[in-house]
Amino acid sequence: MSALLSRARQDLLESLQRVPYFAELSTAELLELTQQGFRRVVLPQEFLCQEGDVGNSLYIILAGQAEVLSFRRQMRLAVLTPGDFFGEIALLTGRLRVASVRAMTEVKSFVVPREYLQYLLTKHSSLAGYLAKVLAERQEVLLELGILEDRPIDTARSDALLAASQAIRFVFGL
Repeated sequence: MSALLSRARQDLLESLQRVPYFAELSTAELLELTQQGFRRVVLPQEFLCQEGDVGNSLYIILAGQAEVLSFRRQMRLAVLTPGDFFGEIALLTGRLRVASVRAMTEVKSFVVPREYLQYLLTKHSSLAGYLAKVLAERQEVLLELGILEDRPIDTARSDALLAASQAIRFVFGL
């Protein structure tokens, strides 16, 4: 099959195969993903997304480094490297983006549109579980840092994972 793929598509496929989030997807499903999403390259100091924007896609870092920034709190929240993803909080909760992501080096990313993510989640329930876990963890960190003033998912801390799972099912109609 790889002889039929362009070098660029083969490279993208190999990069996505290394992302833990997509570990359970078959090669055929990953190939479909490469057709549904798109690559985006940004130069150092350019923004991939900004605080306050509407979130309608999930980003996966394929190469390079980016920093997650809260301008509201004037702090760096994280550094993203290949295999990391972001954008799930706004995408899964319907909130505006709570942080900005700026390239530190040239960053190659893969963008998964909301509609295709919904398709993946209906087909692979464990992806929804993984996203719910990440969403709950990141929500708690943002609350502790004062980035979020209330829980995007209205629940006590001990029930955050369950609430995140329910929110994903609700938002995506699963």
